Amino acid sequence: MTIKKILLAVLLIAVAVGLYFASPEILKLTSSQPENNSDPAIATINGIEVKKSELLPYLRDIVRLDALQQWKTLDAVPPKIYESALLNLAQDKLVRLAADKAKISSTPNMKALFQKAENRIVKASFLNQLAPQLITEENIKQRYDELAASIEGKKEFRARHILLADKKEAKTIIKALKKRPFDELAKLFSLDNKTSLRGGDIGYVLPGTLNAEFEKQVLKLKTGKTSKPFKTKLGWHIAKLEDIRLAKPMPYEKAKIIIRRQLEQQAAKNYLTRLVANAEIKNLISFKVLPEK
Repeated sequence: MTIKKILLAVLLIAVAVGLYFASPEILKLTSSQPENNSDPAIATINGIEVKKSELLPYLRDIVRLDALQQWKTLDAVPPKIYESALLNLAQDKLVRLAADKAKISSTPNMKALFQKAENRIVKASFLNQLAPQLITEENIKQRYDELAASIEGKKEFRARHILLADKKEAKTIIKALKKRPFDELAKLFSLDNKTSLRGGDIGYVLPGTLNAEFEKQVLKLKTGKTSKPFKTKLGWHIAKLEDIRLAKPMPYEKAKIIIRRQLEQQAAKNYLTRLVANAEIKNLISFKVLPEK
């Protein structure tokens, strides 16, 4: 196994465990064993016990957090999902045992990679716990008011589109639009996974939000009209302008979830910047200065 492959494997493990730490709600999953054992063994691999805490990140790889939260105990997880997670864990453990036997994991390079992965995991866990404490409801409301004021008096538009691979497909869809609704064809043929299930509906957006060429073509249209096929760096489009109106801010209760996430991310970045700025970092390497040619 090359160092690059080993690094990739370590980083993937780090990401998986990082997601686990970033989602403490997963800890609500319990086994059916006595409550006095908070981290019971839930399987064995070649006689080696596997703890509940080891399996949780592998479950998180397979199902979304909101789906995982619906199961209160491990024995409530669908067997196929549980077995798949356990198989993935077993593969990793068995490879690790083989690597340890071959003394690959004890080399200086591997130790450095493990240390890096551990540092990244601890960093992610710490920041995920710290960032929410740095943001108040007042911060969120202030940012919401700023955003609302910034769009006052501006217009926003609502459009649909069908994203296609080439011009030939686009021409075929144009013909089909004479007999079939736009939203129906978007659901069937659009390559844009984010909007296809909504019938190609992009929603209301301010000019300058989307791809410039896309907006140019859409805003040429009259309300309710459909464009001819046109190309952007994303592919071939057929677009429909649904509406133009004065911009309205998103309701606060809905917007504050997004704003909180953005403010927490910025707070974490600011914390890291201050942390490094206030640290005494000394370079002990004397670099050779090559003579200019």
